[in-house]
Amino acid sequence: MSAILNYVPEILPEIKRDFNILVYESTMKSGKINDYFTVKEGVQTGDVAYLNSYSNSMIGKKRKGNCELNEQTLVVDTKGKKWELCDADFRIPFCADEIEALNPEWKLNLRNGIDRFDISSTEWMKFVEPVLIDKLNDMHMRYAWFGNSVADEDENLTCDVEFFEFCDGVFQQIALMKAAGEGLNYVTIANNEIINHAIESSVNTFDVLQDVILKAHVDLRSAKNQRLFVSQAFLNKFESDLINQEASCCTENARRIQRDGISSFFFLGYELEPVVEWDRIITKCFDGYKPFRVLLTTKDNLQYGTASTDRIENYDMFLDKKSRKYYIDGLQRLGTLVLKPELVSFAM
Repeated sequence: MSAILNYVPEILPEIKRDFNILVYESTMKSGKINDYFTVKEGVQTGDVAYLNSYSNSMIGKKRKGNCELNEQTLVVDTKGKKWELCDADFRIPFCADEIEALNPEWKLNLRNGIDRFDISSTEWMKFVEPVLIDKLNDMHMRYAWFGNSVADEDENLTCDVEFFEFCDGVFQQIALMKAAGEGLNYVTIANNEIINHAIESSVNTFDVLQDVILKAHVDLRSAKNQRLFVSQAFLNKFESDLINQEASCCTENARRIQRDGISSFFFLGYELEPVVEWDRIITKCFDGYKPFRVLLTTKDNLQYGTASTDRIENYDMFLDKKSRKYYIDGLQRLGTLVLKPELVSFAM
C-alpha cells in the first residue's frame, strides 16, 4: 500500500499549459456557446458593452441663422450595459484506478520500484480531454441560459442551487426586462406543459410563432442575422402541427426541408433552431417547467464574456495521493449580457 500511496503519475508543466490552452479553445473559441452567443474575451466586471444604436432625435432641420446651430438632443446613444462576471469554480475528479486501467505501465513501474511516471501522452489523457471539454461546454450553456443570481428563490428548481446560482443568464434577464416594462415582445404560452409527450399538447405552435415574429420590435424585424431558437419540445409539437396542416391543406408559411436525411423546419421564412440543452436542463432540474420556449433575437444581442484571453485561469491538474484521486481544477470568470430588449421577442 505504501508503494501505491507514494506513486506519482506526473503531467509535465508544459503539457498542463498546452492542455489548458486546448481545452479553452475547444470551449470558448469553438465550443457550443459560440453557436448561440457572441463570445467576448478579456472583459472585466464594470466594463461597458455599448449598444451601437441611436436615440430618437432627428437631424436635418434648417438653420434659422448663421450662428444658430439648432442644438438638439443627443443623436448617438452612448448608453450601455455593464458586464458582471462571476466565478465559475469547477473540479473534476478521476480515480487513480482509472489511470491504472488505461495504462499497463502503471503496474509495471510499481513492480519495478519506479515511483514516478509521466502520463502526459497516455491513453488516460486522451480519455480526459473530451470528457473535460464536454463538461465545460455544458457548464457554459447552463450558466449562459439559466444562470440566476437568486436561484435559491426559484421554487421550480429541483437540482442543487449551486449549479445555477450565478450571474443572471438569458432567461433571468428576459424576466427582469419584462418586469421592468422594457421594450421586448413577450408572449405567454397558455397550457405550457407536457402531459405525456409534446405532440399531445394543446399549444398551437403556428399561433405562437406568428406572435413572436410579427409582433417583434421593428428594430428586430429589420435586423441582420436574426436567429429563431426553440426548445426541442416546441419543435416536436411544430412538426406535429405541420403534419396536421398538410393533411388538411397545404401550407405555404410553414414547411419542412430534407437535406442529407436531416429535416429543417421553417415558418415565415425563419428557420427554427432547436436548443436541446434547454430541454435537458428543464427536464432534469426544473421538473419540466415551461418546456415550450421560443426566442427571436440576434447573435450580437446575446453576449457571453470571460476575463480569460487564451486559457482558463487558476487551472491545475494534480494527484491527491491519500484519496488516490486525480483532480482537474479551474476557475473562470464568466458573465452573460442581453444587450437590447428591443432585439428580444420571447415566448414561454
